[in-house]
Amino acid sequence: MSGSPDTGWLAGDDRPAPATLSGAERRLCDLHGAETAVVLSGPGAATAYALAALTNPGGHVIVSAGLGGAAREHVEREFLESGRTVDLVDCDDLDAVAALVGPRTQLILTESMTDPGMRPIPVNDLAALAHSTDLLLVVDNTALSPAQLRPLDLGATVVVETCAPYLDDLAGLGLSTVCGPSRLLRRISAQVARTGGRPDPWSDRMLAQALRTLDLRMAAHHRHADEIAEYLRKHPAVATVHRAGFDEAPWAVETHTGFGGLLSFTTHVPVDAARTGGAITLPAWEQPGLDPHLVRVAAGHDDAAPLIGRLRALLSQEAAA
Repeated sequence: MSGSPDTGWLAGDDRPAPATLSGAERRLCDLHGAETAVVLSGPGAATAYALAALTNPGGHVIVSAGLGGAAREHVEREFLESGRTVDLVDCDDLDAVAALVGPRTQLILTESMTDPGMRPIPVNDLAALAHSTDLLLVVDNTALSPAQLRPLDLGATVVVETCAPYLDDLAGLGLSTVCGPSRLLRRISAQVARTGGRPDPWSDRMLAQALRTLDLRMAAHHRHADEIAEYLRKHPAVATVHRAGFDEAPWAVETHTGFGGLLSFTTHVPVDAARTGGAITLPAWEQPGLDPHLVRVAAGHDDAAPLIGRLRALLSQEAAA
């Protein structure tokens, strides 16, 4: 670790406080235990706005190497072009993260659980590191939702989430959220006001309605993912199953109430791509460098039996190969 990062430019922000919170934003504050929240249009908008508002040109950011989707695309393109520098690292390796902290470092960005590796990140330990070095910690909690992890309670500075698939109950609203302290989120609100990144009232109402059943739905997602993982562990065509659990991460008993509906597995031979789709995908197509035999599964909150049936049919082809 070298030097002390300069985050003093964030103090004393005189931007106006966020406008009156919408119904969805009030519900998100309750779920996360946050002072305030902002709902944004676009699945990657939360990360983009948070990084732009909470860093400045010339600053350095430490980003989880497992970050994917629209957030990873933003970091690798627009963010670097704006004059920031980025180091990618495995964020559950605290020593590796600490080694990257320098005098220009301003922020650590990590997911709460890697996807598709499905490894829970010890947010509480990462938060302790961030606080000891005067860094902001932004946690992408999309894979778990506040029903199964509340990063702000563990010391995270800001939480970002893409609303699909959990928060908006598969409604396909294309929204994302930022939750955290008012003194920081007013910077994000000011940017959103300039660019028009707020959702329409109908989308906000739909999100608020879906959030009422989040706890019940996430408990079902978790239960069904465990059921599917148990089936896969016994299948002869499956080499490895990646499903977070308290047996693999006993420290999470004190921080998590579950691990969502995501899991992945590898097979002994490549999977027929024509037989995947929907809840069963091949992440290596979107993230180069992954095991080409890796299959990602998103368990729903309804009965797991139909999805297990699809996996049985898929794996019968692999077992015969």
